[in-house]
Order: sequence, then C-alpha cells, then structure tokens
Amino acid sequence: MVRPSGSSAFPECGVMPRLISHGILVLSLSHTSYSSPSLCWSRPDCVDRLESHPKDARAWGELGFYGGGVVGSRHFSPKDCELRALELDPSIAAFWYNLGVIGGGRTEGRWYSEKACFQRALGLDPKDANAWDELGAVGGGRVKGRDHSPRNCFERALLLDPHHAGAWYNLGLRGGGLVAGLGYSTPEQCYAKAGKGRDRKLEVDLASLPDSVKKEDFRNVAVELLVGNLNLDFREQMTELFRLCHPASAECLENGKAQSVYWHGELARKLSEAPSMVSAIVLQGVILELQKPQKGNTSFSSSLLRQAVCTAQVRWARSERRLATDKVPHAFDDPCDETTPTRLWSMEPAVEPGEGHRMGCALAAGSILAASVSLIFILRTRPKLESYQRLPQTDWEFLDTEGGARAGAVQEVLELQDHHLLTPLQRFQTCQCFPGL
Repeated sequence: MVRPSGSSAFPECGVMPRLISHGILVLSLSHTSYSSPSLCWSRPDCVDRLESHPKDARAWGELGFYGGGVVGSRHFSPKDCELRALELDPSIAAFWYNLGVIGGGRTEGRWYSEKACFQRALGLDPKDANAWDELGAVGGGRVKGRDHSPRNCFERALLLDPHHAGAWYNLGLRGGGLVAGLGYSTPEQCYAKAGKGRDRKLEVDLASLPDSVKKEDFRNVAVELLVGNLNLDFREQMTELFRLCHPASAECLENGKAQSVYWHGELARKLSEAPSMVSAIVLQGVILELQKPQKGNTSFSSSLLRQAVCTAQVRWARSERRLATDKVPHAFDDPCDETTPTRLWSMEPAVEPGEGHRMGCALAAGSILAASVSLIFILRTRPKLESYQRLPQTDWEFLDTEGGARAGAVQEVLELQDHHLLTPLQRFQTCQCFPGL
C-alpha cells in the first residue's frame, strides 16, 4: 500500500470545517507522487517514526492525513503537519493537494489559497485526477500557462480516471460534457457513472488494505458511529447530508467533504490505536452511499444509516481472501454482523414503501377484514347447540328428573328387557350422557 491522498488533512477535533471546495472528498490508497509503501498505518505509527526521524517529510504528510498528533511534546494540527512536510520537501504534489483540501496556508513566505495549492500540485503532477477535480470545483484556473474552465477540469479528471465519482458528479451538476469522445448530455447519465465509480473505488481501496486489518477494526468504527457517544451527532449530520443530496446539488458535495474531514478527526481521537485507514474507508462508504441517487421516494432512516456505515465492512468480509482466512467468530455487539438478531418491535421500515407495497398491504388488510366478517356471520347464524345433560343413573331418578312426559320412555325400556342382555340400569350406565332437548 502507498500513501493515501485526497483526504489527508483533518481539522481540529470538535470544530466542523467550512470548506469552499465543492468536490467529493476522494480517499485514495495511492498517489502518483509516491512510489514506495506507506510509512505508517495509524497516528501512533507516524508519531513513533517522527520521534526518531523528525525531518521525514513523508511521515509529516501522513501524520496530517491521520489528523495530526503530538510530536516532541508539541501538538501539530493537520495543517501544521502539511506545512512542515512542504518545508522539508516542496516537490511532492500530494502535500500541495492536501494543503488545498484543508483550505490553504502560508508557506515559502506567501499565502497559498485553495486554488493556488491545486495549481501548484498540478504543476508538479498534471496526471493527478483528484487535483483536476478540486480545481474545477473552485472555479478552474491556469495550469502551465493554459486556462481551464471548471467543465474542462472535470473532463480532464475523467480522462485520467474514467471512474472518478467526484468528477462525474460535478460534471452532472453542470449539465454533462464530453469525455473521451463520448457525449454525456444529461445529469442523470453522469450521476449513474458516478455511482459505478464509487462502487469500484471502494472495492479497490478495500483490496489495498493490509492483512493486519481485522474485522474488529471495522466493528469498532461501526459501534462508535451507530451506538457510541458519537451516535446522536453523527445521525443528525448524516440526516442533513441526505437532505442536501436529494435532489443532487453542489451543497451535497461540499457538505460531504466537510463531514468526511470532521468525522475522520473525531474517530482518530476516539480510536487512536485503530488503523486510521479503516475509519477513512468506512466514512468513504457512508458519504458516498448517502450521496448516490435513491430509488423512489426513499427517506432517511436508521436502517439506511446502518446500511451506509456497514457498506465497507460487509464488502471487506465477503472478499475471497477474507472468506478463506478470517475465522474469527461473530461478535454479538457488532452492529454490522448480518447474523445479529434485529429488534422485532421496531416499527421503522427498512425502506420507504412504494406504490406496490401500499397496494399489497391494502389487499391483505381487505382480505383479513372480509374473513373476519364472514366468521362473525357464521357464528351468529348457525343453530344454537344445546348443552349436554347428565344421564340419570336409575329409572326412578329418570322419572323424577324428566317427569311424567318421559314415563313412557322408561316403560319402553322395561318392555325390552326380555330381548336384550343389558338391563335398563346397565344400559343407562353404559352411555353416561346424551344431548338434551
């Protein structure tokens, strides 16, 4: 794995950033500026590296990706880390890109705006699709002596990476465009390509995770977001993101980027020992899942949020290498465990019912009502069944019970004694009861 780019800078914990750029925060496990493996997989790894190698530019850049940290008893924010990395090696395009994602900063004796950072990054690496997308999101600009409009920036990003979800989404917001000689004239065509790009990118990022990553790492992130102390605030922010993204809007991309930056910092603070790339990929799945077009009139719900949070973990667990090597038993407190029983008393639907659902429910209710009316009618109109009476045990008791109206019946029984083996008393005792009239 090589150093990630596109989301490498995260603000101070507890402060929701206000980002000007409208591009999707694209997490990537590779960058053209790097050709060697990542130095660290978490904040502690980067801190340990910098304690022994304080002038390692790449370690500073990666620490910025993981949210900053304390080095030599001094706290460095993400922006501090990227600025320190640029002081040590200003020739790395990824550091300029990351500084632009944060909002720009002062280095080399001058202030660099977001646009200036992306222009500087593209001057060093014109094949960086993420930087082209971000430059288009801030209005385009001049790169190597040539002006580029926002639409032209997005088209260039897609020439370099035909699956770049952010560029497709931005192109759709501007009515479509021409990519690799093919015309995409409607926003819907671009949004559909963006959805496919998201899915592909998530698969690539998950496949790039090291074998040291365990299911517990995903579970810890899911627990923190769905049932932990961050749950209420996280749900509120994701509800707002979903509202901004349906229908599609530039605010959807801006908010999604800010949410990714903010929550990555919060998770790095809460789960300091966990692999930070797992948190980044989980958030990538959440933001992109909520941003993509929904079928019908689907509304935001707890089940939809759970599906978004668990997207990365479910795909990771189903990969061939994971099925072959991961024998860890299921955790009962894993909100993403597909074998975990759900609450039967929950009244919240998994998806918003459509017209077919409503018609089916109406027909079922009508059938139940008709059956109930028919049963009541049958019970009220059928002949009333008489109760059963105890049969008298002797002929005298019988006479006393039934009176003179039944005397003839006893006489008939007595007349039949000579023709039957059973006496009247024995006959009465054989059949203990009979229906009364």
